[in-house]
Amino acid sequence: MLRDNKVLTELYVYNNAMRDAGAQHFADALRENKTLIRLDLSATQTGDAGASHLADALRDNKTLNELWIGNNRISSSLLDHLEHQYINSTTTATCNFTACNSQRISCSSNLNCDCFSLTSNSNIGICALSTLSCESFVRCNMDNVTCSIESTICVNSTRCGQPICYPLPMANKQICPPKTVTITTTTQKTTTTIKTSTATTTQKLTTTTKISTTTPTSTVHPDITTSQSGTTPMPKYTALLLSDSEAAVQNLINFLQSAGISCTYSSNNVQYYDGTPDAATFGVVIIVNSNSYGYNMPASGQQSILNAQQNNATGVVLTEWAAYQFSIGLWTTLLPLQLFTRSAGTTTNITMNLTIPNHPIWTNLSASFTSTSIVGCNTGGSLINNGTVLATCLQCDGGPGVAVRPSSILATVGRVVQIAHAGHYTVGGANFNWANDINLSTMMINAVKWAANLI
Repeated sequence: MLRDNKVLTELYVYNNAMRDAGAQHFADALRENKTLIRLDLSATQTGDAGASHLADALRDNKTLNELWIGNNRISSSLLDHLEHQYINSTTTATCNFTACNSQRISCSSNLNCDCFSLTSNSNIGICALSTLSCESFVRCNMDNVTCSIESTICVNSTRCGQPICYPLPMANKQICPPKTVTITTTTQKTTTTIKTSTATTTQKLTTTTKISTTTPTSTVHPDITTSQSGTTPMPKYTALLLSDSEAAVQNLINFLQSAGISCTYSSNNVQYYDGTPDAATFGVVIIVNSNSYGYNMPASGQQSILNAQQNNATGVVLTEWAAYQFSIGLWTTLLPLQLFTRSAGTTTNITMNLTIPNHPIWTNLSASFTSTSIVGCNTGGSLINNGTVLATCLQCDGGPGVAVRPSSILATVGRVVQIAHAGHYTVGGANFNWANDINLSTMMINAVKWAANLI
C-alpha cells in the first residue's frame, strides 16, 4: 500500500518488532513512493540486513527527508553506509570539506554559509549558515559523534571551539544553494571547461528516538518559508527571543534548543530591540518580557516584527505582558498582532481548558490542566483582531487563556499566538520557572512551533 500511496507524508512505526523482513518491505516501498517525507523505524529490532535494504532504497528515493533508525541492532559500518546514502539524497546541502578547505572555496553562493565537517567523517560536511551564535547551539554528546536533539547532526566548529549539534533544517539547499565552480584547463589548441559542484544534498540519519503517534498524518511540515519577493529563504527552526534578563529565561532557551529550535537572545532586548537582527530572518519572534514591563520598544524594532509577520510569514508569540503594554499605550505599531485585551492581572495557579480539540499547540497536553506554579496572568480580556480562543483560563475572569490567529490566505502572513500567563514573571507571589512547570513549558514550545509553521 505504501508503494502506491499518494497522500501519506509521515509514518511512525516506532517500537514495533518488524525486524529485518519488515525493513525490507519498507525499502521496497520507498523505491516507488513519491510522497513520504518522514519515516520513523526506531526500536523495530532492525539489524544489518534490514539496514542494507534501506540504504539501497535511498539511492532511488528522492523525497524522504527524515529517517529515524535509532535503538536498533545496526552495526556502525551499516549506519555509516546509511548516512552515505543520505549524502546522495535530496534535502540537506552537503559539501566536500577537504576540497572546500584546501582550495579555499565556498560551498554555496550564499556567502553566509560555510562547510562544517561531520565529526563522524571529517571529509564530508554540511553546507550551513555560519552566522548563528555559538550560544544557540548545544554541544554534541560525550562521544563527539551523536546528538540528543532531534533533527540535528554533530559537526566540528572551529569558531565555537567544540563539536556542536547543528539543526539540519538550517543546512537546507534553499538557504545555502550549491555553488557551481567552473574549472578551465587550456592547451595549445583547445579549451575544456569542466563544471563541478562542491555541494550535494543530503538528510541526516537521525539516531535518536521519537515517541510515535498512533495514526500517521498527511500534513507536510516545510522547513523553509520564502519571502514575498521569493528571493530570501527564511529558516523556520530559528527564533528571535525578546525577553528581559530574568534568570529563568535560560531555561526557556534550553527548552527551545531541546526542541530543535535555534534561539537568538540578548539581555533586556525587549526594551532595546531596534530591528537588528532583522525579524524577517527568523521563523518566529517570541516576546516574553516580565519584570521589565512598562518600557517601550524602539519604533524600528516594532516595525521590523510587524513587517516580518505580514510580509515574510514570520510567526509571533506574545504573553500576558503584551496585553499590559498595549493597555498603557506602548507598542502601538504592534497593535495589529494583539489577539485579546486585559482589564487587570493577578498571580495564581491557572487552569487551562482546551476549546479546539486536537490543536497542535496541545500536543502531549491534557485537555484541561492546572499549572504547578503560581503565575502572573491576564484577567477580563476580550478577543480582538480576528483572534480565536484556543483555551480558556478558569482564573482569567472570562478572558482567553490562549488565543491564536492562523495564517491568512496569503502565504506571506505569519501565525500569531497570545498566551494569558506572564512568562517568567517572579514578582507579587509568582514563582514561575520554565523548568518547574512541564505543562506550561510544553504549551509554550508547541506554540512556538505552531507559530513557526512547524506543526
